[in-house]
Amino acid sequence: MIKTSKSLGINNIVILIGALFTTVILMGISYYKTDKSREELLVSNQLSNKVLEIQYIISRAESSQRGYLLTNNKIYLQPYTTARKDYLKLLRELTLYNKNDYDVRIPISKIDKLDSIISLKFKELDKTIRLTKSGNEATSLLIVESDLGLYYMKDIKSLTNDIRRNLEINLLDKKTNYHVWNYISITLIILAFLIILISLINLITKIRPVLNDLVSTKRSLEESNNQLNNYVEHLRVANKEKDRAMLKNKLLIDSLKVKNEQLDHFAYVASHDLQEPLRTVSNYVEIFEEDYEDKLDDDARMYFGFIDGALDRMRKLISGLLNFSRLGTSGEKEKVDLNLCLNEIKANFQATIEEENITINADSLPVVEAYKVEITQLFQNIISNAIKFRKPDIAPIINISFEEESTHYKFKITDNGIGIKEEHLYKIFDMFSRLHSAKDYEGQGIGLAFCKKIVEMHHGEIWVESTHGESTTFNFTLQK
Repeated sequence: MIKTSKSLGINNIVILIGALFTTVILMGISYYKTDKSREELLVSNQLSNKVLEIQYIISRAESSQRGYLLTNNKIYLQPYTTARKDYLKLLRELTLYNKNDYDVRIPISKIDKLDSIISLKFKELDKTIRLTKSGNEATSLLIVESDLGLYYMKDIKSLTNDIRRNLEINLLDKKTNYHVWNYISITLIILAFLIILISLINLITKIRPVLNDLVSTKRSLEESNNQLNNYVEHLRVANKEKDRAMLKNKLLIDSLKVKNEQLDHFAYVASHDLQEPLRTVSNYVEIFEEDYEDKLDDDARMYFGFIDGALDRMRKLISGLLNFSRLGTSGEKEKVDLNLCLNEIKANFQATIEEENITINADSLPVVEAYKVEITQLFQNIISNAIKFRKPDIAPIINISFEEESTHYKFKITDNGIGIKEEHLYKIFDMFSRLHSAKDYEGQGIGLAFCKKIVEMHHGEIWVESTHGESTTFNFTLQK
């Protein structure tokens, strides 16, 4: 019975992870298809509107020409000139829109044909205007009365209407695709919601004792806050200036106390409550492998390998979270010589530097007021990233420089590595953000999140500039 329960528990975990993983992949595909269909609908509408606008521009040009021929007033030539410029601009936009990445295009032959007819129409309009300017109104009117321009307009309207009909047929197809993929997306979202709901129910049963403890702590803190408020109010009546000073000190002390209590509680949860379910699953997997070793085939052993890998990654993530929460608790700020920090980091990487022929160039760095352990970790994480993400056939070169401003120091750490794609720059400082697979580059995706928190602890800012395939520069400031 016990072994059966173990087997069922392991099977449920494998099924839940597999179902959720599959659903996420399908949702990603569905979202891509839905977004593509929506973009195709937008492009179709835009192309159709551009073609319709061409009709309006030609009609506006012809109206301006007629106005000038009838009145010989040059004020009508301004709208005509504007119409010509608008047409050329619209033709360029139509060509640009036509070069999209979707299956929504106007045949080049039809665009060329339309442009050819419109050019003839403008030549006819230009000729009548020139004749009128030179005093040959009669000849100009003969051209107008020949209905040549009317034939051009009919051809223009016929061709633009034909283009718009084809676009409307294409638009109907895209609308159908959009609705189909939208329906699939909604279905997958509902499925994902059900899977998450099941997971949450299971999780709630595990963390309920922790939640009860948090509620109890919250009540205790609320009572303490009430007592503190009463005490502060009493002091304020006695002496306002003294009250402000005492309140500030009291709030600082209480803030440190609460922070330490929360940190201790988090450490307990991370080291015991959160890891306990992992140890339980790991023990069950180990027992199952030992009891059924002779009955497991290669596929089963592979699945158990997946589970062991996932458990190990979770342990590392929990450890990373714990270390992240402890930043800033190593001591007080002190005078730190960044040159000595850099020498210490070089010593840590000495073997790698010699093996990979790494060059680290640095200015004479300043002495700053900082947390020594954390500021060393900041430089070490960025240098470690530069070494990790180096080009395979080029010796890494890392340049470290700084500028002194009135209120802060600005540092730059530049490498000649593989760089970062522009679309990924916004998320590299997020916790557990990984831009590469674990097979290509090791790590948990928390190093740069550490860097951001360390810089913020020193009242600074951090940002990155990168050219993919060429180099990356990390910029950060430290308050003086």
